[in-house]
Amino acid sequence: MLPQTERYLALVHHGRNQWWRYVAGVLIIVLCGEGLAALPYLWVARDGDPGGMAVFIALNSGSLITLGGLAITVLLLHRRSLLSLVTPHPRFDWRRAGQGFAVWLALSAASSVIESVLFPGSYRLTFNPDTFFVFAAVALCLTPLQAATEELLFRGYAMQGLGLLMTRPAVIAIVSSVIFMLPHLANPEVARHGMLVPPQY
Repeated sequence: MLPQTERYLALVHHGRNQWWRYVAGVLIIVLCGEGLAALPYLWVARDGDPGGMAVFIALNSGSLITLGGLAITVLLLHRRSLLSLVTPHPRFDWRRAGQGFAVWLALSAASSVIESVLFPGSYRLTFNPDTFFVFAAVALCLTPLQAATEELLFRGYAMQGLGLLMTRPAVIAIVSSVIFMLPHLANPEVARHGMLVPPQY
């Protein structure tokens, strides 16, 4: 039995993996993720500067288009299931997902506490019940969709594809993380905090 990591990376061999399929797949994903995914934002911004909620919904709705491009690529080009981007098991393991969520929540909470101690002015309470609950509901629906799309794309499709070129799982993880980081360098937190942010990606 292969170790868990190798079993996961080996899923790439279940599909069709000619080089031209990856070229076409990347083009489809880029077209959907960088081109078509901008359409919801362009639509809400057609009459001027839209409100913050409208922008948030439009930008995160674009993740559906990106996910569609990824689904077309994996299902039709590579003839694999989307589940194969997540796990070598026949079902999604919610327990392991919960463990990952707990670890990430603990790390995020710890870093926030440290930041609030080192930079006390960076946090302030701005609770407004008129907007908080609506925004929280929208965020809880759309943010997981956006995050899942990125994980499927970078930690799934890209990582497994790199497994066709490389053999060491640690190197594959590092390279896929760098690929994940590159498009995020345009994020506003990078412009504000500089090189403190990219290592987190």
